[in-house]
Amino acid sequence: MKKIGLLAITLVLALGALGIGYAKWSDNVVINGTVSTGSVKVGILNVIPAPEDDPGPTPFSADPRVVPHDPGTLFYWVDVFDKDVAWTNSENLRPKCICGTTQYYEAVHESFNNVYPFYAVNQDIRLVNCGTVPIKIDSWVLTNIVDPAGILKCVQWQWTIGGVFQFGTLQDLVAALDHYQIEPCQELQIFFAPIFLECTPQGASLSFDIVVTGAQWNEVITTTLPPE
Repeated sequence: MKKIGLLAITLVLALGALGIGYAKWSDNVVINGTVSTGSVKVGILNVIPAPEDDPGPTPFSADPRVVPHDPGTLFYWVDVFDKDVAWTNSENLRPKCICGTTQYYEAVHESFNNVYPFYAVNQDIRLVNCGTVPIKIDSWVLTNIVDPAGILKCVQWQWTIGGVFQFGTLQDLVAALDHYQIEPCQELQIFFAPIFLECTPQGASLSFDIVVTGAQWNEVITTTLPPE
């Protein structure tokens, strides 16, 4: 019995040793990958009516002496065609991209001339996503400011987005825009106006740039853009 047991153990050990030397059969398949990344490109357009349709952006007065204040608002304004001594010139600069059949630009230029306290004018600004991924407006920043007389401290910003009117600082505007996701080739319309308050100095000048930055985004779900 001892010999048989030893022989069995020997055979098991021999088979084990033999198994270590077996060839391993194998075959391969391949995962072949390619990657193409999307792009972020923001265009801007100031919609300027044809002269025969409209002489230009619509000016209005925010002067509380014209119409009494509404207690729930800061300003109450009316059209000022009977006092329209100020004027605004608008220009689109440097074509950047096309969505659908509409040309959009790198910049717009606004020139406010002969303004007076409580003068304001609505600008029909369109921001478009010319890229391939969703974006949101990440910042709206004043830069390159030349303001020796301090006009800027007498400017109140007002805007209307999706039919909702608001006013405040440019930071407030960015907060308002934070709820909007702009899909590829989709346009966001903003009626944007500076209101020159009563402290606006006479005979002064101001120049500035507003840099609007769109950033890749795909999680804004609280607000949808109004239908075009």
